[in-house]
Amino acid sequence: ACLGGNGTLIGQMPGKTDTGSWSLKNGELCIMMSKWTKGKPKCSALVADNGWYLGKGVKFRKISRVEASL
Repeated sequence: ACLGGNGTLIGQMPGKTDTGSWSLKNGELCIMMSKWTKGKPKCSALVADNGWYLGKGVKFRKISRVEASL
């Protein structure tokens, strides 16, 4: 997943892409994807693990602007 600072979200899996939005609510990350969550928000706490952030049904890492533009 690629989280934008403005609340945008791009999700990627092998052969699949979806767009949506993210927000923080009660200390949890809430994601809403057009197709994958059918437009409904899914919220979960995150755990940091070796440079990755893991939640219920989501895994992402912070990337630099250089990596994002490649």
